[in-house]
Amino acid sequence: MRIITSAITALAIGVLGVAAAQPAAAEAPQPSSTSVQQVAKTTKKPAPKPQSVPSTLAGRVVDVSFDNGAASTLTFSADGKQVSYVDVNDGSVSTVAVSVVKNAKGLFLVTWYEPATGYTVSHLQNYNTGTLSSTWTYLDPATGQYVVEPHQGTLKLHG
Repeated sequence: MRIITSAITALAIGVLGVAAAQPAAAEAPQPSSTSVQQVAKTTKKPAPKPQSVPSTLAGRVVDVSFDNGAASTLTFSADGKQVSYVDVNDGSVSTVAVSVVKNAKGLFLVTWYEPATGYTVSHLQNYNTGTLSSTWTYLDPATGQYVVEPHQGTLKLHG
């Protein structure tokens, strides 16, 4: 165990360029407070660039894809009050009223109702990570019960 701990410490000193005390045999290595920029500088790799995040979705175009294979392109109107979506799988197009609430930098709650299907769609779109969490709520005609279907997905902002 001491050999492995020493090897980890040597690796930390070599890769991160930080001095670390040899931990005692019973001690676990302590986490480093080295920043991403310090690691990148030491390893000669550029620091990761933060993803560009929108301040609003008005006038923006976003590609979304889901864990069940569904995918669409969302085009928000210039005033942000409507969204047109094109189903990538079947080419159908719909334009509906939308509610967009900015929760934090790059984080938006987007909700709309689809009259053609009876679905209420909600997305928590996270442009910081390029991911979204979604629910599709609808009345199941077979049971007469409302169903809330959770989905995970990815999103890509155009331009």
